[in-house]
Amino acid sequence: ELQNVIDNGSTRWGPRYSRGLLLSDVEQAHAQGIKVISWTLNAKELIRDYIVNGQFDGFISDYPAYVVYDYYTLK
Repeated sequence: ELQNVIDNGSTRWGPRYSRGLLLSDVEQAHAQGIKVISWTLNAKELIRDYIVNGQFDGFISDYPAYVVYDYYTLK
């Protein structure tokens, strides 16, 4: 999937959250100047994990209040 993003010259990539943190793929995307936005994180535990351990440039959630709270209290 990431290789298709690179080959097409995309500047953004949106992998679904169920694929995991994708640490090496996100690192490779960043090295290519590609922003990575994961979707759709709704479970509180996953939101925390992605904030603390992930390297995403952002993610989409149906519960932005959880995201904001965890972002500012966990960082």
